[in-house]
Amino acid sequence: MSLSSSTPSSPAKNLMMYTLLLLLSSVACTGHTPDDSGTIVTDSGQTTMDDTGIVRVPVSDASCGAAAPTHAPAGCGVQQWGQYSAHIPDAVGWLAIANTGTGTCKVSGIKLELSYSTASGSTVLANTVYGAQDLYDGTSSDTSKTFGTKKSDDTPTTAYTIAASPGYYVHPFTQRKKVPTNATKVTLKYSITLGTNCVVEAGIDTYQEDKNPTTAAPYTTDTTSISYFIKEAYKTAWSSSTVSNSSFSITRHMAPQSLTAAACYDDVQLTWSAPSDETAIAYSIFHATSTFDPASYDPDVPAATAWKSTTSTSQTDTGLGIGTTEYYGAYSAGTYTYAPADDLHSALAITSVTPAKLAWAAPTTGSYSGAGSIMLYWKSATSMVSTCATFIKSYTVEQGEVSSSGACTVKTTFSDPIDWTGTAESATQMSGIGGLTTGKKYCFDVAAYLSDGSTTNKSATVSVVAP
Repeated sequence: MSLSSSTPSSPAKNLMMYTLLLLLSSVACTGHTPDDSGTIVTDSGQTTMDDTGIVRVPVSDASCGAAAPTHAPAGCGVQQWGQYSAHIPDAVGWLAIANTGTGTCKVSGIKLELSYSTASGSTVLANTVYGAQDLYDGTSSDTSKTFGTKKSDDTPTTAYTIAASPGYYVHPFTQRKKVPTNATKVTLKYSITLGTNCVVEAGIDTYQEDKNPTTAAPYTTDTTSISYFIKEAYKTAWSSSTVSNSSFSITRHMAPQSLTAAACYDDVQLTWSAPSDETAIAYSIFHATSTFDPASYDPDVPAATAWKSTTSTSQTDTGLGIGTTEYYGAYSAGTYTYAPADDLHSALAITSVTPAKLAWAAPTTGSYSGAGSIMLYWKSATSMVSTCATFIKSYTVEQGEVSSSGACTVKTTFSDPIDWTGTAESATQMSGIGGLTTGKKYCFDVAAYLSDGSTTNKSATVSVVAP
C-alpha cells in the first residue's frame, strides 16, 4: 500500500520532505483496498511519507528478504501508527503473491484473519478474503505501471494460478474494518500453500479519513470523493515457503501509564507515569463532566482541544462539584522508538473520580494551660484523604456558645488557629483555645482551608464546658 500525508505546515517543509523522500528509498508496496461500503478506493502515486510529513525509516529487513521479486520495493518491518493513532484508523490485512520463476505458480489454502486486542482480550474483525486485485510488478518499461499500480480487479478466492512473467502480482485482502479506540494492537494471522515459483509477502495497512486532503506533490490522495489517506503499518519479508497460521501485529504507542485521579473535597490531583516507548514527553489532558468520549477530542490539534498541556506527570483541577463525577483523558506525545523524527500522539488513558465531602469526626478536647482554656484535637485532612497533602494550606476552627436549648451559635472563626501545629501534617492536629469563661459551655468544629481558596465541609461539632 502507498503511504500518504496530511498537509505540511509550510512550503519550506514540503520541499524539505520531498528532498528527504528522494534520499530515502524505502517505498510502500501494494496500492488499493475497499472502503467501508466495499467500493474499491484507488490512490495514485507512492511515497514513504507518514501522515506527519516525516519520512519513516523501516527498522528491520530493509531488503524485504532474498525471495523478494526484482522490482519489489524495500522497507519491510515495523511502520508504527502515526499522528492519527489516538483515533486508531481503519485497518486491512493483505497478501502480495508473485511468480518469480519460469513456470506456472499455483497457490492455495489462503486464510486471512484480522483482529484487534484490548485489555480484556482479542476480537476478530475480518476472517475472509474480501477482495483481490492484480497489481503491476514493475517489469514493464511503461513508467505508469510501477510496482503496486493497479492493473485490474481479481476474484477474491483462496487459490490462484499465476503464469510465468505475467507482469503483475496478485493482491488478496480482508475487508477494511474500524479499530476501536481502546485497542492496543492489530494482528494479522495468515496461511497460504505455495507452489513452485511462488513467493508471498503479508502486511497490515491503516487508513485515516481526511476531509481536506492535499493533492500537492509529493503527497497523494485517492481519486474518489472518500478521500482516505493510506498508511502502511507493517509488511513482512517475502517468503518462498508455505505459511501456516503465521501472525504479526502492529502496536499502538503506549498511553500515559497508571493515570489516576484522586480528590480532596472539591480538588483533584491527576498523576501518571511516562510510557516506556518514547522520550521528550509532553502530555495533553482532557476533562469532561459526562461520560468521557475520546472520539470527541482531536489529538491532532491538542492546543485547540486540550484542557491542559504539560510536560509534567501531574496536574491539578480545583473548584469542582461535590458528588459530580469528573472524567479525564491523557495523550502523550514524544519521539517514539520506531519514528525518531516524529512528534506523535499515543493511545488514550482514561480515568474518573467523584469529589466528596471529607469524613470528619467531631474534634476532641483536653486540658491546655489552666482555667478558661482547652486543647482542641482533630483528625487531619490528609489522614482521611492522602491527596489533601497536595492542597491543604491550613485549618479553620469555629468557636460558638451552646444555648440552654442546646443550640450552637458560632461566635468566632479562627482562620489560622492559635497555637496550631502548623503546616506539618500528622494524623492528629491541635489548637490551644484560651479566653473562655469558666463554667460556660462552648462548641467547636473544624474545616480545612485549601490552597485554591476554598474551604472544605465542616466536621461534626464537639461541646465542652470551659474549666
